[in-house]
Amino acid sequence: KIQDENGCSFIIGEYIDKGSFSKVYALECCLTRRRLAGKFISKEKLQRHGISNAVWNEIGIHRRLRHKNIVQFLTYIELGSHIIIVLEYCSRYSMVHIIHALKTLTASEAKHFMIQVVSAVEYLHSNKIVHRDIKLGNLFVDKQFAVKLGDFGFAIAIKYEGQKRFSRCGTSYYIAPEVINGIGYSYEVDVWALGCILHTMLEGTPPFQGPNTTTTYNNIIRCQYRPSSRINYSAQTLINSRSQLGIHLK
Repeated sequence: KIQDENGCSFIIGEYIDKGSFSKVYALECCLTRRRLAGKFISKEKLQRHGISNAVWNEIGIHRRLRHKNIVQFLTYIELGSHIIIVLEYCSRYSMVHIIHALKTLTASEAKHFMIQVVSAVEYLHSNKIVHRDIKLGNLFVDKQFAVKLGDFGFAIAIKYEGQKRFSRCGTSYYIAPEVINGIGYSYEVDVWALGCILHTMLEGTPPFQGPNTTTTYNNIIRCQYRPSSRINYSAQTLINSRSQLGIHLK
């Protein structure tokens, strides 16, 4: 059993998933019996990689977000070796599982999901937040096929108009060329990821691939991918528009 600073107690349940610096377990609120999720972040791992402040940045950003398509932040608990972020429990399943099961989506199915994802991203950008790691694995899907964007470990706040960031982060299949080239980036990296996600939904594979990360990055920089004959013209045009440098989501 664990307890937050307000005296709310939680029972730790079964293991759900893991990331580079964290493990996720089911939690149960002792007061309401509500099922929640706990992201257990290792302080030692953060220190080892020189990013001890990253978790506080994640908490500071995530705790102020309120949107139906974003995983809700509830509280956090600091223990000796871990910091635990308590979140709403969405589902064990992400868009990765959906694509794995169905291989590809129809245009109408992809539209259903993308409308929700774009709504979440529009909300973030209107609040001057860049997610920087939008990918299928961070899009959680419930039994009603509602989508929630999660994992704000790489998220940043834009402090002034025109501010650029230069640190390289994200996931190789979804990373934007501005990030790879180190020329500076902002909101457009999230929009690039949306195009990659839409292509993957319709085609079943990411648009930019290679036998290794270097080849994948080279393909991204050259915007080199093979358009599919199975994707209709409107969808292909939309994907292409998301795969150009300097595109911003307004």
